[in-house]
Amino acid sequence: VKPHIIPDVCKDVADAGGDAVVISIAAGVSLETLESNLPGRRVIRVMPNTPCLVGEAATGFALGSLANDSDREVALTIFGSIGVAHEIKEVLLNAVTGLSGSGPAYVFQFIEALSDGGVRSGLPRSG
Repeated sequence: VKPHIIPDVCKDVADAGGDAVVISIAAGVSLETLESNLPGRRVIRVMPNTPCLVGEAATGFALGSLANDSDREVALTIFGSIGVAHEIKEVLLNAVTGLSGSGPAYVFQFIEALSDGGVRSGLPRSG
């Protein structure tokens, strides 16, 4: 979800009713923004990373002001199923997002470049 459409998405979520915790993976959208657009709802802000595709994610999450211990356990269970999950202070979430979100991509590019260099030097790509 792009940040500029958060108010519309939150309206749809709020209109859906229910008591479920809302878990947001919208990058750069603060708990304050989410909570102001979802009054009275429990909110968790999360940023998983691409290694989740192979079960090796490092996910940071921050609880909103109304979230409770049960919500924390939900986040730990969901995001623990794709790697490791840690509750952190929201003030750190943007830094974690930049590091854990972009870091693996840079490492992948580095490994890919090493592999390409080996192939150019005569090594087979496989086997």
